[in-house]
Amino acid sequence: MIYAVALAVLVRLAGVVPPPESTTMQTLQLVGDASIPIMLLLVGIELAGANHGAALGRVARTNVLKLIAAPVVGLGVVLALGFENTTVARVFVLECATPAAITSLILVIEFSPDVGDPTGPEYVSTAVLTTTLASVPVLTVLIAILKSGVVI
Repeated sequence: MIYAVALAVLVRLAGVVPPPESTTMQTLQLVGDASIPIMLLLVGIELAGANHGAALGRVARTNVLKLIAAPVVGLGVVLALGFENTTVARVFVLECATPAAITSLILVIEFSPDVGDPTGPEYVSTAVLTTTLASVPVLTVLIAILKSGVVI
């Protein structure tokens, strides 16, 4: 993905972007549409082979940092910078509380050595799974708090 973004920036700067209805752009659209299912497939493969017992105890801190501490820090940033638009401020805080991204798992699979207990991919796949499951009640409460206007 990093290489694709860099290539897209270079293509735009060079001014050689193909027309929107060209075969090239349709192919790129198909590849882009396939990326999310492929990422979900990779998560499933990693979760199927992961030793969750070893990783579960270690991801608890990750979950607390991602789902609790990150929105608190985001709220601090909103208050410190004095966001004028409350909708933007609320979305910023809410985005801080979203689950761990699949992209981090893909990068760990690609670049991390499979050593340790749990391995890097096991740890990250378990963090993605647990933060996704825990985000349902956390985001529900956070949305209710943000909509009430108590904080922002």
